[in-house]
Amino acid sequence: MRMRGVILLGIFWWFVLPEPAFADHAVYLVARADCPVDSMDALDIRKIYLGFSVRTDANEALRAATNLSDEELYEIFLQDMMAMSERSYDRRLLTLTLQSGRRRPDIYTNSEELLGALEQDPTLITFMWKEDYEAAENLKVLRVIWGH
Repeated sequence: MRMRGVILLGIFWWFVLPEPAFADHAVYLVARADCPVDSMDALDIRKIYLGFSVRTDANEALRAATNLSDEELYEIFLQDMMAMSERSYDRRLLTLTLQSGRRRPDIYTNSEELLGALEQDPTLITFMWKEDYEAAENLKVLRVIWGH
């Protein structure tokens, strides 16, 4: 009888307590609306963020931009998309750059500068919060990285 009461109390609190603040968050991989690709698979995203060449059907090279405007956003991207810690990712990039001269993704610490870069280049891709995507204009979602 006591266990049943605990379970019922737990269920009651599950429905009564508000959702966590991050429940509405989502991380999108985005590009300019006229980007030559409409979606990207996880392997291509990992490749481009490690400096490997990823090309469109029209043989245009896609470029990656790393969004460092929010530490939590960056951590989610690294964990869910790259399956690496920040330290492992930095080491892998350094190794690939030194061994084969691969180009590191461009880094943006300011959202406005990142949006400006996206406006200038239809082959540039990046990741951002759903809210930032919705506030921006002329972008499209290539993949939902995290969330809904």
